Amino acid sequence: MKKRQKWINRCILGIVFCLLFSSANLAPVVFNDPVISMSQVEAAGTFTVKNATTSVAKKLDKKLKENKAFTLKVKGSDSKSNKTLSKLNKLIKKVNGQGVVFQTSGKTKSGNYYLYTISTSDAKTYSYGVKYIKKLFSQFQKGKSAGNNKATVTLFGTTYNEMKAYYYFYKKYKASKSQLSFYKYLLSLQTDAMYCDGTTYTDSYLSKKYADKATAASYVIAYKAKNFYSLSDAMKVWVIAKSGYFACNYTRSGYCMTYSGKFYGKTGGDGMETLYNNKATGVCQVYASYEKIVWKALGMIAYVNNSTKINHAWTVVKVKNSKGKTLWIPFDYDLGPSENLVVSDSVKKKYLSSESKRYKLYLSGIKGAPKKKNFKNSDFT
Repeated sequence: MKKRQKWINRCILGIVFCLLFSSANLAPVVFNDPVISMSQVEAAGTFTVKNATTSVAKKLDKKLKENKAFTLKVKGSDSKSNKTLSKLNKLIKKVNGQGVVFQTSGKTKSGNYYLYTISTSDAKTYSYGVKYIKKLFSQFQKGKSAGNNKATVTLFGTTYNEMKAYYYFYKKYKASKSQLSFYKYLLSLQTDAMYCDGTTYTDSYLSKKYADKATAASYVIAYKAKNFYSLSDAMKVWVIAKSGYFACNYTRSGYCMTYSGKFYGKTGGDGMETLYNNKATGVCQVYASYEKIVWKALGMIAYVNNSTKINHAWTVVKVKNSKGKTLWIPFDYDLGPSENLVVSDSVKKKYLSSESKRYKLYLSGIKGAPKKKNFKNSDFT
């Protein structure tokens, strides 16, 4: 009888031990963001962070590039975990070399840790964001402007010729020269027009419109940059604008998004993947939504703005330049409000006929934004 009782007691202890062990290793993760579906946050492991270091940032970079959802477990109080996360994002921008940050979709407390949800969409936004910016900047530094390969075609807000001409003369003058000496070289050509047949340039022609001191300096900075991360946030926006990625009009003849009503785009990680794969198309509202994905991936404050008065949508980016000045940039296919919108003459005259009218409209409704243009070409250098 005693032996039987001992056997029963051992069985009970064994069952209790197994229950305790399993509960210790199966602590539930609560995803409390109603926007993210459970299919996007399927368990794919936990990444624990006690301190933000470059080593941790490198490991997290690798984890994010798996394009799978996981839990980011950060040690400390609410405020401390937030600071750790902020520091980690600063480090990871440098690690990936493109200035791309990671994003989270939910947060909950678990003992001495806070659990942050990184959904599949968040991971894809990061991994494809790194590849997208790297590809775009590589194209830019090789002088491969997006858009139509014709001198006569004007894009939404810029011309195909500008970047191509600067690249040609920059490479000819040699990258080692200073910004000022490069500008003086352009002036020494003593020209009043620019010629481009799509493949070749003639030294005898360079538009005075493009031979701008500040713009020349910006091109030198961008062409000489080691990577995209090394640029100020203002210069990052400038490069994306000058790359022509969001100014391709109706023809995709380079690395760019095209204007079309046939496809209305994707969001989050799928949207960033679409940008990277050079398949993004849409109308103004879709352009704005894709731009917002890019600005968010770069850790920038941005807003999608719109106006029924001109039946149009765009983004407004709030960034700082290398001197710490805050710039409010309406990004409408290029830097600043587009002058080429297809609207009636009466609408154009009422809202778009002058720079002051355009900026007043494009910046309206955004808390803290100025009512007029607050930057100039030299603010990007």
